[in-house]
Amino acid sequence: MKRRLFNLAAENLIPSDARYHAAMVEYARLRRRWWRFFLLAIGFAVLGAPVFFVDRAEGYVRWLAVVGNVLSGGFVIAACVSWFALLKWPCPRCGKRFILGVNDSLPTDECKHCGLNLAAQG
Repeated sequence: MKRRLFNLAAENLIPSDARYHAAMVEYARLRRRWWRFFLLAIGFAVLGAPVFFVDRAEGYVRWLAVVGNVLSGGFVIAACVSWFALLKWPCPRCGKRFILGVNDSLPTDECKHCGLNLAAQG
């Protein structure tokens, strides 16, 4: 089976037409959703921390901490679901997973396989 080679000329790394615009918007939405859930999980975990550090938290402090822990757990689950959606998101050019490369899986604006830069649409 012949392996498909990509032309890595500079003009091919930066998409100049509008067909990648919808993909860029969707990818940016997924990244924002992941960051939002991740930061909310941390924030509510801080709110729920008194349960673990105060021996006899009573009254509204106890309920505030319980609600914070429950919400934090929900946002952790939502962040995990968003992360897996990011991992499965296909590149609009090559069709492989956009952020799941061989060496890392950090969400960047560039495809790990073909080098498509979605930030160039900005």
